[in-house]
Amino acid sequence: MADDSHLSGGAVRAHEALDRALRDEPGRVLSVLVRSLGDIDLAEEALQDAATAALDRWPVDGVPANPGGWLVTVGRRRAIDRLRRTAVGRRKEAASAAAVALAGDGDHLFHATRADLLRRLDRPAEAEAAYRTALTLTTNEAERRHLERRIGEGGRDRPGSDGAAGYLT
Repeated sequence: MADDSHLSGGAVRAHEALDRALRDEPGRVLSVLVRSLGDIDLAEEALQDAATAALDRWPVDGVPANPGGWLVTVGRRRAIDRLRRTAVGRRKEAASAAAVALAGDGDHLFHATRADLLRRLDRPAEAEAAYRTALTLTTNEAERRHLERRIGEGGRDRPGSDGAAGYLT
């Protein structure tokens, strides 16, 4: 062990106990973690987290009766917490992406409806610009074809066209 002169008596005992546990039973502790977690990288990280926790807790609480068992228990719990946080983060990220997609989903309808109104007001240049904006926002292929057809008409109403109602069918 390195120079421990700056450590208190409890901290020295904790360091020594941790050194012994990691020297005497590292394979057992790691293999139990690998078996319970199913991933060697996660198990190694869990063991490192448990060792760090041991250096924090053992000087205060004392060295447990079974240091190896303590390391397994704490390592497993920390790994499970990490997996849960990761899963929650992924779910939140997916929910956020879905919310953004839904929020933006109606924008093309607004612009297409606006364009249809502009067509009826005989403002073809403005209608075509609104159709182009709607086209950039839509993800539906049928809507895309409809908007491209409207743009191809030059923003002018066809005789017998029903404007926005034709878009929604």
